[in-house]
Amino acid sequence: MYTTSINCTTNAEQAYNQMRLVYEQFARDKYSSPPPLEGKGTVKAIHYIMSFADSENVTPELAFKIAKAFVKIEFRKGRAGGHRNSR
Repeated sequence: MYTTSINCTTNAEQAYNQMRLVYEQFARDKYSSPPPLEGKGTVKAIHYIMSFADSENVTPELAFKIAKAFVKIEFRKGRAGGHRNSR
């Protein structure tokens, strides 16, 4: 399994709690608050998914390397994490 993170733990439960606490501190709202009935709510999280066709012959190791490069380029010193889930 491949896991990495930037500015948070790679443990999923701990990372969720860290992100929830940061959100609640800066948004001054509960992370579990429902979206508003009208208008747009605040963004709580963004999840990126990369997919590769079987014909591209991308190994799990190469996919992980590509994901880490993407994060470095797109987020520089931002927050992002990556996980490899088994099928």
